[in-house]
Amino acid sequence: MDIIEKNLNTVFRILDTDETHISSLNSFNRIIETEIPLETKDGIKVFTGYRCQHNDLLGPYKGGVRYHPQVNKEEVKQLAKLTTWKTSLVDLPFGGAKGGINLDPNDLERKKIEKATRKYTRGIRDLIGPKTDILAPDVNTNPETMGVLVDEYSKLVGRNVPEVATGKPISIGGIKGRDRATGFGVSVAFKVFVDRILDKNIDDVDVAIQGFGEVGVVAANEINKLGSNVVAVSDSSGGIYKERGLKTKDVEKTKTKTGKVTNHLEGTEISNKELLKLDVDVLIPAALENAVNKEIAENTRCKAIIEAANGPTTNEAEKILIEREIPVVPDILSNSGGVIASYIEWISNLNRYRMASPLEEIEKRIKESFKQIIEEKERNSEINSLREGSYIKSVNNLLRSINYRTL
Repeated sequence: MDIIEKNLNTVFRILDTDETHISSLNSFNRIIETEIPLETKDGIKVFTGYRCQHNDLLGPYKGGVRYHPQVNKEEVKQLAKLTTWKTSLVDLPFGGAKGGINLDPNDLERKKIEKATRKYTRGIRDLIGPKTDILAPDVNTNPETMGVLVDEYSKLVGRNVPEVATGKPISIGGIKGRDRATGFGVSVAFKVFVDRILDKNIDDVDVAIQGFGEVGVVAANEINKLGSNVVAVSDSSGGIYKERGLKTKDVEKTKTKTGKVTNHLEGTEISNKELLKLDVDVLIPAALENAVNKEIAENTRCKAIIEAANGPTTNEAEKILIEREIPVVPDILSNSGGVIASYIEWISNLNRYRMASPLEEIEKRIKESFKQIIEEKERNSEINSLREGSYIKSVNNLLRSINYRTL
């Protein structure tokens, strides 16, 4: 997360931001910890649940809940802050939050995971709510987790409150298209980038995607639909490459059936590291944080990077990419489709009216935000990257909110 702090410091300098405002934007409004005792195969174990609420200048807190043994206070703080910048960038009326429990769901039965979710909800119930803090799925959580959370919260407050969480099953207030939202948003950012910056016929653009999970699969299929050639994809097992382009729908079928893209018969097998260094027009890291490190930045032959994962580029790598004039479309813009879809679901639940698919709203907001970032970068020679341009737009929205609250 060093890259976020570096870019924020640069943005505060460019905007000549008042120290009081800097302090306000860097502060966290609240960090909640709750103990979650569970009976495991090794006896009673006490897990810790966290909820960090960073900033609510623009509206109620919004952010995911993750279940992972490495979840800790510092991680959720930084991710909550990242959500603040992301929602502000695409003009959503949300602040930033993030939460989680430091457990490994693979080590627990489904009923134990349900029990942990209910205990977590009880531990934070007084500080969440549909107009206070709205939760969503994240790492190792899913629509079913949100269904349990909604059920427990509704029992605690004595009425049905589906709008306390988004990313729910459709039958209890979720919306169609939510599962495609983030990957679809990546494809929208890709198209804007190709049209406005790469300046190349979209049919001639070669793309490599590292990470063929939920986000990578949707992005790959949408980019194929646009006419571009997805020449390589990978998952944790490794990757496959085909110079003339892969049929990504067929690769998806292989992945669903066998669990590995490397079992697909089309293309040549390559490693994840080899994929990141391919000679392509656009590289899309859609898997882990810090995938694009110093070594990759120095050796990649891509013309541009569009971040689908959160934080896939290290601070050191970013400096090298800027020097090499390889543009990076930042995560807070390109993977914002998920939180935009969450907004549509939340509004639908509040009004008890099922709205249409969120994809049109995702396309509109990402296109408009990207256009404003490009124009700001063209106007201001101090802005060295699309990431800096994105943070300038985001911070400016928050500063306006601060200024309109004082005389």
